[in-house]
Amino acid sequence: MAVTKIFCEYFAFCVSVWGVFYRIMTLVTSPPGIDWPIGSNGKTTQAAKDVWAAAAIAGGEGTVAAAVQSEKNWRFGYTKHVCNVNQLLSTNKCAEICKAGLNELLTTFVFREKDGATKTLAEIMDVPVYNLPRFT
Repeated sequence: MAVTKIFCEYFAFCVSVWGVFYRIMTLVTSPPGIDWPIGSNGKTTQAAKDVWAAAAIAGGEGTVAAAVQSEKNWRFGYTKHVCNVNQLLSTNKCAEICKAGLNELLTTFVFREKDGATKTLAEIMDVPVYNLPRFT
């Protein structure tokens, strides 16, 4: 239990730092690469909630998913929900939980190309590796 709590706190800290970095970078430029969903206008809350809720539903915990979606203060309240989903990983549904969260990521997040065009990550995965843009 103590290890899970430490992991959840560390993960939450890393996500917070990444969120600040992302906001600074979007103010400076929109470089090619993985980006938040089109139309989110830099608001990341709903996309993040959808990913964690999908994982919770795959774990058979509709109440955890409902709690994720109804969190009013996601910026400071998401850690308890991430920990709840993390605890589901110790069940026999671990693979399904991971797959559901990953599938939600692949269909929600986009890859922005140099010309500004976007495709979902799922669409990009269908492109042969040798046709993907290279960034240096």
